[in-house]
Amino acid sequence: MVGRVVVKDPLSPMQDSSLYSSASWWVCRTFHECLNQREREGLVILDSRTKVKNTPNAVGIATQMYRTGGDPLHRLVEVPVFGHSDSHVALQIANLIASAVVFPASCAAYAMQHTWNHHANPAYLGVRSKFGPRLKKLQYRYYDQNARHWKGGIPASGATGNLNVAHLFADPAGGTEQLALGWPQADSDG
Repeated sequence: MVGRVVVKDPLSPMQDSSLYSSASWWVCRTFHECLNQREREGLVILDSRTKVKNTPNAVGIATQMYRTGGDPLHRLVEVPVFGHSDSHVALQIANLIASAVVFPASCAAYAMQHTWNHHANPAYLGVRSKFGPRLKKLQYRYYDQNARHWKGGIPASGATGNLNVAHLFADPAGGTEQLALGWPQADSDG
């Protein structure tokens, strides 16, 4: 499983089109690495929004795939396609995990200190506590030898830069011991 958590800055408007495009490209690159390690081919299916919003994402990735100098996503059999979650079980599962697990766990990890934020719901701490460690184990992460750091998984970023993703997976009742278990830290190897 891979994904990205972006914590919105309440003082800055969100640039939806660039965020979705960069997330789509990131998912494709990460999935491509997974396929490459397994010497397999695959297809990315993105949850459809509207034609006007879908087209720039597909064109941007197609431009990279068919550029002069080689395809950086040669394991993908096609430019990402778009499907409707009401007719694709895989998209339904992804939406369920994102909505019922990743979103509330992210809110518990990164929004609880903002009491004015309606997403700072104490019930989300239970979701993070129960599913955070499980979510951590389901991630696809890989070590990039060229960049010399870990990639993939479910990184978190926001207005203040990269956030400590260990908070997403930690049991809030478990204290700081949970934060260090099994997760490469950014200043050392990941």
